[in-house]
Amino acid sequence: PPPRSFASFDNPFLTGAAGGMQPAALVVYTFEALEAWAYEQNLQRPAEQTPIEFGSTLSDRYPDMSSAVAHACRLYARVAYSETIPGRSATAKLEKLWQQMSATTRTMSGAVDG
Repeated sequence: PPPRSFASFDNPFLTGAAGGMQPAALVVYTFEALEAWAYEQNLQRPAEQTPIEFGSTLSDRYPDMSSAVAHACRLYARVAYSETIPGRSATAKLEKLWQQMSATTRTMSGAVDG
């Protein structure tokens, strides 16, 4: 089944929830939103693709987002595959990715609507 829609994810930086979330939970939530966003861009992550490879694929397609995407994917890989927990300062950088995903979604829906 397709993942939940990107629109169903609330931007935790806009709602204020990010400040109350544990860094690891914020990373996982953001990565899940990124997967949903990518799915809607026809860039579904294959099951065998690592988070880092997924980030590389997205970066190739959306070079202006590459820094934020790569950062989020590296953080997710750390959370998912090691015992290293990112600090609050590392997760603060996820806000830019949320802004970019939201802007791209608005642009694409405007292109479809208009």
